[in-house]
Amino acid sequence: METMPMNKMIARASADQAKASDPAASVFVSANAGTGKTKLLTDRVLRLLLSGAPADAILCVTYTRAAAAEMRNRIFKRLADWAIIPAKALGEDLENMGIHTPSQDMRRRARSLFAEILDNDDGPRVETVHSFCQSILRRFPIEAGVAPHVQLADDDEQSRLKAMARANILYHPSPELAASVLLIAEAVSEGRADEIVNDFINRAVGLDSPDCLARIESHFRDDLGVVSADTERDMLMARLDLIQVEKLRAVSVALQTSKSKIQIDRGAKMAVWLAQTGEGRIEKLSFLVDALFSAGKPRKQLSNADIRKTSPQIDAIQKQAIETIKPLLPDRAAQICRDRTMALYRFGMAFNQEYSRLKTQRGLLDYNDLIIRTNNLLAASEAAQWVAWKLGNGIQHLLIDEAQDTSPAQWKLLRRLVDEFFG
Repeated sequence: METMPMNKMIARASADQAKASDPAASVFVSANAGTGKTKLLTDRVLRLLLSGAPADAILCVTYTRAAAAEMRNRIFKRLADWAIIPAKALGEDLENMGIHTPSQDMRRRARSLFAEILDNDDGPRVETVHSFCQSILRRFPIEAGVAPHVQLADDDEQSRLKAMARANILYHPSPELAASVLLIAEAVSEGRADEIVNDFINRAVGLDSPDCLARIESHFRDDLGVVSADTERDMLMARLDLIQVEKLRAVSVALQTSKSKIQIDRGAKMAVWLAQTGEGRIEKLSFLVDALFSAGKPRKQLSNADIRKTSPQIDAIQKQAIETIKPLLPDRAAQICRDRTMALYRFGMAFNQEYSRLKTQRGLLDYNDLIIRTNNLLAASEAAQWVAWKLGNGIQHLLIDEAQDTSPAQWKLLRRLVDEFFG
């Protein structure tokens, strides 16, 4: 395969960058780190200014405040340089951006832009999506249902309120919430529980919706074919009744008298399940499954020679239990997934309600609130069309940095701004 010379590769990349910086084109740029994406955005902003676009009609959305400051500094440095560099250097810089044979009018405009922006005390808006949302909510507090004095909680304050919200809901939990917390605790190690719950709460959507749990259960039932909890319970009880409990109890005792730690542990797990009655055997079924299966498959070694000398039927009894339980495992895995998901959502809803109460009590919003409130303002409020029209008149050009890190909720917000351009 013939390789392209390095100078041709650079020339092609430069040509592609020039095309992408053309304000007349709507483009999406994907490239590795360090390949010039930020420079491309800067060039596009500069070309917009050169083409006559009002500075305050340009919005650049970045992922971090550091990135916003970096882009803003690059734009102003280029404008400052254009005001003083020699004519030849200015012409070369404009041509490198893709403006072929820049006219004298274009050159004069390039030299005057820096002073023009300084005189008018405005420039292209380069902000994080959160700071942009905050500016909208401050501009339309009544329409957004936000108190004019509302403040943004910093990271430390958010952490403190989240810890307080968690402590409050766990202090006197409802029976349903207590069962959900227990299910989460049983599913993961203590060190991982906080990490998983925090990650879920940060990512979950719709925790403030009254029908949240009903929608999740409907998804498992209708889309994934998971039977209802009542049907599942009846099926499990009917199947578990086929197990020869007394014979299995003798197996448990025999295994616990073994010299093998593995067999002792297996016998102890059987004993936990055997100690249950009724629905308790469904709740503790995982103990029996762990005793008889490994990685979803029946255990190969069900006993050892010493145990079989005193209990010759020990393997046969276990195999009968394995054959009884085995058909349940695929459905049971889906049901466990549903139960754990529902437990997370139930905890998340309780946490979200208490966390929201604490924020409202203190007149605070967090970063997620900024996105949610702004989305609601543009979508559902009575003044949504008027607000969107006002924003659309003010923002004529939208540039998004690090688009791959933009969340679905943020995309929805930005899409509403773009739709207004073409509405």
